[in-house]
Amino acid sequence: MPPLPQTPAARATHWVQPLALACFWVCVACTACMLLVALGAWPLAATERWQTLGVDAWHFGMDGSVLWLLSHPVLASLLIALGCAASALSSWGVFRLRRWGLWSFVALLLATAVANFVLSWWLDGVLAQLKPLFDDSAAAMDSLRARRIVVAITMYGSSVVMAAMQGGLAWRLLRPDIRARFR
Repeated sequence: MPPLPQTPAARATHWVQPLALACFWVCVACTACMLLVALGAWPLAATERWQTLGVDAWHFGMDGSVLWLLSHPVLASLLIALGCAASALSSWGVFRLRRWGLWSFVALLLATAVANFVLSWWLDGVLAQLKPLFDDSAAAMDSLRARRIVVAITMYGSSVVMAAMQGGLAWRLLRPDIRARFR
């Protein structure tokens, strides 16, 4: 039996499932990578060099979040893997045209848009904490200042671009013609 012609509405929304499937596989790959990172961090965190790095960071007065990351690299990797797995589950829900998948996918899009700005702010704060280490060298201080500006522009600029793209995708996914496909 020949395939029935698609209606214009069906053609206008045909991109949702391929996008969701691509997101699913990317999230599965990211989950696997973060699990491998956790496995690699497990023996590394027990080494004397890693312990020295944590002590040095404490002596330099680094932020508590940096100290926590240095103290718990395996847990940090597992938490990121958990977030990637949640994204994979959400993407699978969108691929299967489930309403919970749509709403969780949109929520994750918006949450990661905000998280990009928070991570940019955090990284800028971490770089600012490195200034006292270079107080004795004007050239090193100038180099750090220039690099911090470049990193800040890059991070905040990419956060703006990603937020616009994620917001646009969330807006398109919540259109009535697309929402009607989900059950």
